[in-house]
Amino acid sequence: MPSVEDATGRTYDALSTFYIANSDTNLRFRVSVANTAEATDSVCPDDALGKCEVAYNWLYTPYLHDVSPNQVYWDQDINIMVNSMKVHDKSVTPLDHDPVVHIKMSGTRTDSEGYLDQSVRLNQWAIDGLLTRNGDQLPGKQIPEVRFRTGNAYLRPSAKHCNFAGDDCWYVKTHPKIDSISSDTGYLTGG
Repeated sequence: MPSVEDATGRTYDALSTFYIANSDTNLRFRVSVANTAEATDSVCPDDALGKCEVAYNWLYTPYLHDVSPNQVYWDQDINIMVNSMKVHDKSVTPLDHDPVVHIKMSGTRTDSEGYLDQSVRLNQWAIDGLLTRNGDQLPGKQIPEVRFRTGNAYLRPSAKHCNFAGDDCWYVKTHPKIDSISSDTGYLTGG
């Protein structure tokens, strides 16, 4: 399913104005399938319209506010700052389920073993932290992804960091890690 931003062409922050103005927490879409080969659309039959409706609910869309620290190396503990909204309500995330499906950095999972289990629940309507350990991402800029049972957390603009000149921006930047040095002697010429 595409994100609400992709489906509407508007930013999530702009859509929050819709929610407030209409005193509604849902955006509903009726889904149809476009068959480009035959230039036709497949739509739901009148007796099954409810099966073709998709609803995005603002109350169940968590926000990813920041990753701290935002410059990391392999095997470093990181804190993912999220507002889980209403995702950890026991009607949505049963008590015997983990708090998140996964945490990734540009597609590579972090290591949450020993940090996150079914005993961890985030406060509703408040920014809270998910502690995890950075995985083996290649050095460079990473895009964090936190998947809850209701979908991915919305990546807030506050999660982006830039250098002082503003010409280099990132969400998380991973750096190589030196675990050991094979020799502590050598020549000035590099040999």
